[in-house]
Amino acid sequence: MKFTLRQKIFLTVAFIVSLLPLFAIHYGVKDINELYGWQANLLPIGLPAILIYFVGLWAPLKGDKLSKILSLVGCVGMVLSEVVGFVFTHLPGDGINLKYAFEHATTFFWISLMVSILMVFIYCCVLSLTKNRKKR
Repeated sequence: MKFTLRQKIFLTVAFIVSLLPLFAIHYGVKDINELYGWQANLLPIGLPAILIYFVGLWAPLKGDKLSKILSLVGCVGMVLSEVVGFVFTHLPGDGINLKYAFEHATTFFWISLMVSILMVFIYCCVLSLTKNRKKR
C-alpha cells in the first residue's frame, strides 16, 4: 500500500522537525571550538540521506517497496551521520579520539541523536500502519 497524502505530510513535517537540532552547537566548549550539527553531520552522509528520504517519500517511483526502502534508508542515514560525526569529531591530525568526542559533545548532540532515532521509530510506525490498512 502507498502512503496517503496525510501520512506523507506528517512524515515530512516530522522529518523537518527532526532536523532542527542540527542548527544547535553539537561540539565544543562555550565559545571555544564550537561546531554546529549541520557542520559536523551534513557531509558526506547527512545531505544525501535527506535527499534520499524526500525522493523516496515524494517521487513517483515504480513500486511502493522501493519508495519505502529509500525513505527508511534516508532516516537511518541521518542517525548514521550523527554517529559518524561524533566519531570523527576531533582535533586535526589526532586520529579517532572518542575521549575527546565524549568530552566535547554538548547536550544538543545527544538530543539530536535521540530525535533522529525517534524519527526512524516514527517512520516504522507509519510504515506498519500502511501494511495493516485494508484496500478500499
